[in-house]
Amino acid sequence: MSLAPAAVSAGILDSPLPLIAGLKTKYIYTVTGVTSATGGLETVFHCTSMDKKPFKMGIEIFKGDGTGPLNDVAAGNGEQDFNPGQSRTIVTSSNVDAFDEDKNITALGSVDQGSARIVSTSSNIVCTAMLVDPNNAPPTSMVSLNVFAKTKQKGN
Repeated sequence: MSLAPAAVSAGILDSPLPLIAGLKTKYIYTVTGVTSATGGLETVFHCTSMDKKPFKMGIEIFKGDGTGPLNDVAAGNGEQDFNPGQSRTIVTSSNVDAFDEDKNITALGSVDQGSARIVSTSSNIVCTAMLVDPNNAPPTSMVSLNVFAKTKQKGN
């Protein structure tokens, strides 16, 4: 008798892509090293539309053990509308002093060594991400995070 291996949930890879306002999304980017901790570092995402039409995007946060998503983009938690050429800032806390955020991803709990999946109704978007000290303007610490096309790392 042989036993088939149990399916292991891969979180960011096998959780279904969310609908945003009833629209299908595409998996655009992955960000590793996502952190959100009360009194600690927070993750800041900066994204810019490169599209000629309005679209919607979302950022889903996953814990370091792969569980998640921790936020519901379909319900608006981490979802953002973009007009052509518009830039937006999305953060993993209710407030980051150094940035004028457009959207806060709330109710995440503590996230350490997490990841983010950036989804969108358009492929024409560019994003960066960074960890920042949320309590000081300018931040006393700040470091950029790599952003990867879906699951492919193509250098730094």
